[in-house]
Amino acid sequence: MVARAELADELELHTWLEKAEFDEGTRTWTATTGSADGTRQTRRFNAIITCVGQLDHPHIPTWPGQEEFTGAQMHSQEWDHSVDLRGKKVAVIGTGASAYQIIPAIVDQVESLHVFQRSAPWMLPAESYHEPMSETAHWLHSKVPHYGKWFRLWVTALGIEGRINVATVQEGWDKAPLSVSPRNEAFRQEVIRRMENQYRGRPDLLEKAIPNYPPSAKRLLRDNGVWAAALMAPVTTVVSSGLESFTPTGLVTGAGEHIDVDVVIYATGFRPSDYLDPIEIVGRGGLEIHDYWQGDAKGFAGITVPNFPNLFMMLGPNTTGVAAGGLHIMVERAAEYALEAIHQLLLRDKAALDLKQEALDRHIEWVDAENRRMTWGQPYVTNWYKNRFNRVSQVWPFKTTEYWRITQHVEADDYEFLP
Repeated sequence: MVARAELADELELHTWLEKAEFDEGTRTWTATTGSADGTRQTRRFNAIITCVGQLDHPHIPTWPGQEEFTGAQMHSQEWDHSVDLRGKKVAVIGTGASAYQIIPAIVDQVESLHVFQRSAPWMLPAESYHEPMSETAHWLHSKVPHYGKWFRLWVTALGIEGRINVATVQEGWDKAPLSVSPRNEAFRQEVIRRMENQYRGRPDLLEKAIPNYPPSAKRLLRDNGVWAAALMAPVTTVVSSGLESFTPTGLVTGAGEHIDVDVVIYATGFRPSDYLDPIEIVGRGGLEIHDYWQGDAKGFAGITVPNFPNLFMMLGPNTTGVAAGGLHIMVERAAEYALEAIHQLLLRDKAALDLKQEALDRHIEWVDAENRRMTWGQPYVTNWYKNRFNRVSQVWPFKTTEYWRITQHVEADDYEFLP
């Protein structure tokens, strides 16, 4: 794609943005970048588009004695390939999407595997999840003109509705907090029946494997059987009593049991609420963007922010589709919106455009109201979709078509155009 677009000469690899400051006199951004060789540069740009995403800063909780542990420690994102897990006593902290990828992959290598589970994950049946592309599909994609584009359109169309009907709360539903509607309860019972078959003969594991929150309240994992098989392996022990502390040679559970461990793997997720950290971005009036957000990041369609003209974000706040759609279309629509905004500046012979606060407030009120109607927005649910104010700041609650609609045009009345 880079070669096709002839962008190779325009790319700067191993380079990062340290600071960007908006110059109100020239209506441009002064950007300071750093690089792996120690070089720092300061340059001017008319616009900045950030593409750093949401899941980029590892989250590693702290426990007493953690620094005294003499074994290896690594986060799923910062994997230490020098550590050989074969024959080792390993602890994995967490049972979310990262753990789902790690645990089945290492269970056959280790001497022992202790899985520390705070809350069990719901699984979406997907029998063919790890199966390779069939020869027929490979032939169609490689030989039939435009088949790949048609296939993507088909997949996108199927994802418009997604599982929104399963994730929407029915007011007055009396089976909360285990489910939120008849469809949600039906899905819950179907998955439990699948688990009962997977954990046959292990009622102790079945009890730990059934979540105590509604399906779709947290990220659903794709289930082709490898998770249950890994947890049922002879080397695996699921610890649900919590983690109390570290010792030089292992971990102490919430039940007071000491476990000898050689390696600790943190499958503890990320800090998605910390948008654009650690970049310093200074907008109009000397306002820094993190001071403006105060830990509650907001943007119109996750793209533009008041007081920061010509700053555009890809996968900004409230853009992750967890029940419908996907990240690719959100990124593409945000990119199209940013380009259209710049196009509007050229048409109007203006230097910059700045989102009005009332436009953002109206948008956030609309998004927040819908998120409160979803499983993940319920007050009794904890997940990474919420920030420290218990507001859902990561997730898009509507169909993909709604995101398409609001990013199809740049509404001039929502912006102040600067000369």
